[in-house]
Amino acid sequence: MKPLLLLMLIPFAGAESCPRMPCKNGGTCLKHSNGTSSCLCSPGYVGDTCQFADPCTPVLCQNGGSCSSRALLPQAAPEYVCACPPGFTGDKCQGVVGDPCFPSPCQHGGTCQRISRKEHQCQCLPGWTGKNCQLMDFCPANPCANGGTCVITYPFIVCQCWPGFEGHTCQHDINECFASPSPCLNGGSCINSIGSFRCLCPSNFSGPLCQYRRGPCSSEICLHGGTCHHVDGGYHGCLCLPGYTGQYCEVNPDDCAGHQCLNGGTCQDGIGTYSCHCIQGWTGLLCHLPDACLSNPCHHDAHCDTDLQTGHAICTCQLGYAGALCYEDIDECRMGSNPCEHRGSCYNTPGSFTCSCLRGYTGSRCESNLNECLSQPCQNGASCLDLLDRFQCLCPS
Repeated sequence: MKPLLLLMLIPFAGAESCPRMPCKNGGTCLKHSNGTSSCLCSPGYVGDTCQFADPCTPVLCQNGGSCSSRALLPQAAPEYVCACPPGFTGDKCQGVVGDPCFPSPCQHGGTCQRISRKEHQCQCLPGWTGKNCQLMDFCPANPCANGGTCVITYPFIVCQCWPGFEGHTCQHDINECFASPSPCLNGGSCINSIGSFRCLCPSNFSGPLCQYRRGPCSSEICLHGGTCHHVDGGYHGCLCLPGYTGQYCEVNPDDCAGHQCLNGGTCQDGIGTYSCHCIQGWTGLLCHLPDACLSNPCHHDAHCDTDLQTGHAICTCQLGYAGALCYEDIDECRMGSNPCEHRGSCYNTPGSFTCSCLRGYTGSRCESNLNECLSQPCQNGASCLDLLDRFQCLCPS
């Protein structure tokens, strides 16, 4: 639709009609019989004297919308207004009504992607996280020192430290020599170093922890699956499976010491690791994420689980439903071949379908031949012969 031309009748008081050059930007002055005059503006201009550029030029309205101009204040530059056709919205009719990505819910420059008719997913720029990129991600700057790994626990940060370091940002060296018992075995002397320690061993012992004893090897002395092995110099010692330590692999260190379970979570020690058992309302590896399942986001009796990494809800849909939140009904009647056998008619229902069977067939999918002889229709001692969608009586002679 072409932009509307704003034609104004202007009485030039105290002057003759069409004074010298009253119309600007190529407008034409028109004289009227009542002694007044007005400006007929050239395409692309509006206003009493054609002094403003037409905001509808070039065409701004999309998807068939019609553009008009209006001035909010007298003598102010006009603004464009788009009248959108049914099904479209937005200041330029650029959005589809009901589109989960219009207007975009993604904040801070995030990109919106449609995953269903009613659901969206945001791809966030670095430094932002959350369903709508509304949360600041502190981890890209990596505040963790000494090689620590940053874990997102908005609005806090948690650093997972390398062995030998501790503190909120792994900034403190652990003096392993203060531990009781000493990490050095068999009377070895402990000397602390940055991020580690070393042992000075007495005679007849060797190894990083003085764990190797001079003499023959026997695997029976190694516990919890450890194996005995020989080392240079006639020494032997135990190689322990992950999660065990000690001279004979007899120690399972308490991995919950210094655990980072948040929001009332309880730490449970494992073999070389630990897990956090969260109270109601919290989830995640460290109980640092709100449990998205509390709001029951999954529809139609779907089962809700929580992603331990992101805290987002994971819906397992019942048969007949699909979508990230199981909101969409599956039309089984349009999925490949007809689910109704023997040319039965398929009708979609919420979460399922029904079959209308041709005469002679029955069953939820019209899979069974109806036995018309069950009603004993034959009289006078006749035998009933069941046929396809009918029966035949075999009369006695």
